[in-house]
Order: sequence, then C-alpha cells, then structure tokens
Amino acid sequence: ASVKWLSEITPISEPFQGFFQTQEYVYVGESDIPENTPVTTMRVRSLITSPENNSKLSSNTITLTGIAWSGDGKVEQVQLSFDDGKNWLNAELQPARSNYEFSSWSYKWHPERMGDWSIISRAADSVGNIQPFESIWNKGGYGNNAVHIIHLTIK
Repeated sequence: ASVKWLSEITPISEPFQGFFQTQEYVYVGESDIPENTPVTTMRVRSLITSPENNSKLSSNTITLTGIAWSGDGKVEQVQLSFDDGKNWLNAELQPARSNYEFSSWSYKWHPERMGDWSIISRAADSVGNIQPFESIWNKGGYGNNAVHIIHLTIK
C-alpha cells in the first residue's frame, strides 16, 4: 500500500488478494460502480498551481498555470471558467512526456475588472472523461476529481 517502502517484487499468476487491494482501496457506495471494485486508475483531473488561492494581484496580465492528468487516456483539453462554469476557455496544453506523467498547461488572462474572482479549471481526456463539477461520493472518498477552484482579488 505504500510503494515508497518497496524493496522486492515477486511475480504471481493471479491477482494479489492483500488487505488493501480487496478491502481498503475499493469503491463502496458509488453509483454505477460495482461494490468493492478496486481503485486502480486515476480519474481525469486538473489543478491550478499558480497563482496561489486567495492571492491579491495587481496586473493587467496574469499567467495561470497548472497540471492535468488521467489514468484512462491522454489529457486532450484543459478549460478555465471565470463565470462559475457558464463559459469555458481553452488553456494552452503541453503534452505529457510519457504515458505516466502529467501535462502542464497555461493561460494568459487579462482581467476585465477589479475585484474578487473565482477561477475554475477542468480537464478532458481522449476517452471522453470530463472532470465533474462536483465530487462523486463513495465511502472512502476515492477518485475525487471535482473541478479545481481558486479565488483571486484583482486590485
């Protein structure tokens, strides 16, 4: 369950039936997924990494940056909303260097007014998954990939 302590790998011919794989890291109570389905791939997700949440900025141009990933396909799009999800604008996406790495993205934003802003990011992947607006509930909270929201003040 904690690969940082990995010291040996032993191949086996059937799925491993350890506690974490069969009882702990499983989906329980999530609709559309059979009970006790193991948590395997990471769901499509994006994060805004800069600027920091609750920043106070005074600039005509702000570069928003972040990362996005998906365990099911390649990230094909990252979008931002500045109006609570009514409208979405495409960020510039850099492709991941491998199938096991996140993609970086950026967006040059020119705020049209001073004041408080909420900025939302969401990602979409090559198999049709789109980051949901709200978390999908399950007992362990696994797979949480709701849109990322930061708050900024432009002064």
